[in-house]
Amino acid sequence: MSLQKGACLKKIITFDSVHYTIKADSLIAPENISYQVVTVPKYISTDCGMGIEVKEENLPQICEILNQHGFKYQVFDKQ
Repeated sequence: MSLQKGACLKKIITFDSVHYTIKADSLIAPENISYQVVTVPKYISTDCGMGIEVKEENLPQICEILNQHGFKYQVFDKQ
């Protein structure tokens, strides 16, 4: 499989609980950064959970916000 030129790679950010996803959403929303709250895909976790999907180019900005607020999180490639 090859990526087309200009293809947008996406990442999924997961947290320890849905509570942290909701809190992260409330911190990221005012920053006008493109992202979406999503159900975590089963290939990442079989638990019923929520995470944040972001374009790879926006990941550093979002991680900076999360780090400033002491969040623990994991980042996965979206398949």
